Amino acid sequence: MQEKNQSRELGPLVATYGPSRSFVGAGRALCAVFVVIGVLPLWLFSRIGHDGAKFDGDPNLLLATGVGLIVFGIVFERVISMMARRHVTVHVHENAMRAVSRGRDQVDFHEDIEDIYLVSTGLFGWRATPSSPWVIIDNRISKMAQLRQHLLGYQLAQRGERLWKQLHTQGRVTFHLVPDGAAKRQIWVNTRNVDHPVTDITLTPRELTIAGKTVAIARLRKMDRSIWHERVQFVDVDGNVIYETVSNAVLSLDLLLALIEELQRPA
Repeated sequence: MQEKNQSRELGPLVATYGPSRSFVGAGRALCAVFVVIGVLPLWLFSRIGHDGAKFDGDPNLLLATGVGLIVFGIVFERVISMMARRHVTVHVHENAMRAVSRGRDQVDFHEDIEDIYLVSTGLFGWRATPSSPWVIIDNRISKMAQLRQHLLGYQLAQRGERLWKQLHTQGRVTFHLVPDGAAKRQIWVNTRNVDHPVTDITLTPRELTIAGKTVAIARLRKMDRSIWHERVQFVDVDGNVIYETVSNAVLSLDLLLALIEELQRPA
């Protein structure tokens, strides 16, 4: 576990998410199919010469096919099991996310997590800072949708409180923006490599600056955070689009929109 976090309390364990049983089960079922299919040519090979059974081709072809299918099925099952063992197990604590895998034990406190990257329904990740390693979650994790809600909810509550105080004491907070092209490619390819260059999004009590464009908070049109959109638009009250991109390009988008919404509330 990271030394810098040893003096901080993780808090009670809320939930643990490990390798998906359906992922492992599907792999083993497919392995069984290959093995069963492989048994058939072996059985035919064993029957040649008995009770008048004949095979017009090379009998060794039956033997090679059967053995090959069985070996492939066994190897495939080993690969699936190895992938499951190497995948991260996530322990959600009241104050932190703890990701454990072979040779890795990473703790990220909810209030420290700067970036949450929601690539798709089947892939997301988080990191404390742009220089920190990502924890990547895909559909090999059980109940990943529930894990995602835990992550977003705790970030909203705990980091949201920290940033709200920072807005009023330091006058600004920073979010991160992935280039539009890289974010679009990420959706199509769905790769676990999410290390993209980022630029800063600056939020102050009065203004939002994104991609070099600045708009007053009071002039931003409110967004409906209850509905997920493939694209996010920052639009002013006159209908002018300040900036538009795919939703996964704005890291920690839910938290950014929540802070904007809070700043727009009447005093």
